Amino acid sequence: MIPKEVVNNVSKIEPFMKGKRGLIYIGKYRKKKVAIKVPNPKSEARGNLRNEGEKIAFLNRYKIGPKLLFYGENFLVYEFVPGEFIIDFVKNASRFAIRSVLMNVLSQCYLMDRLKLNKEEMHRPVKHIIVGKRLKVTMIDFERCKQTKKPHNVTQFCQFLTSSNFAALLKEKGFEIYKDKMLNAARIYKHDMSRRNFRRILMMLR
Repeated sequence: MIPKEVVNNVSKIEPFMKGKRGLIYIGKYRKKKVAIKVPNPKSEARGNLRNEGEKIAFLNRYKIGPKLLFYGENFLVYEFVPGEFIIDFVKNASRFAIRSVLMNVLSQCYLMDRLKLNKEEMHRPVKHIIVGKRLKVTMIDFERCKQTKKPHNVTQFCQFLTSSNFAALLKEKGFEIYKDKMLNAARIYKHDMSRRNFRRILMMLR
């Protein structure tokens, strides 16, 4: 059920997508296309939309996440993010474009690490990263995001880069990701999240 606060402010609401924890609708808010996220009543895996709203509001200051418009206890309203999920993008993009996007994702992960925020699920972000026009990268789904002394956004994304299916896809595009070297660099970074150690990971995408 869509909350009254949303219905009273957003017009032309219609279903768009079902997620594990939430339902996504689209609509119009002040002449802009928006996405509306509410809990999925059929899901046992309940998320925390207020927490997600708070984390996105904070991360928006650093240009991370979709542009949040307003949120409440059981809903989020943010600007609609057009584009392709990361795997679909990689299948159709050039090597140059792919490298640019992957470095952008890693840079956002590094910034979240520095902010001591853990997004979670960056080891399988297939529906969490959208690539739009001009290679604009937007991360979505921050329900499980939390403050922590030991964030692992970069290290989790390194696991994704070296996963068999994604690494094979990258190889088709001219990348040679050496799993042992990448994961070793990630382990070093985990113990010392310095800019120098982060750059070592970036260098492996050349």
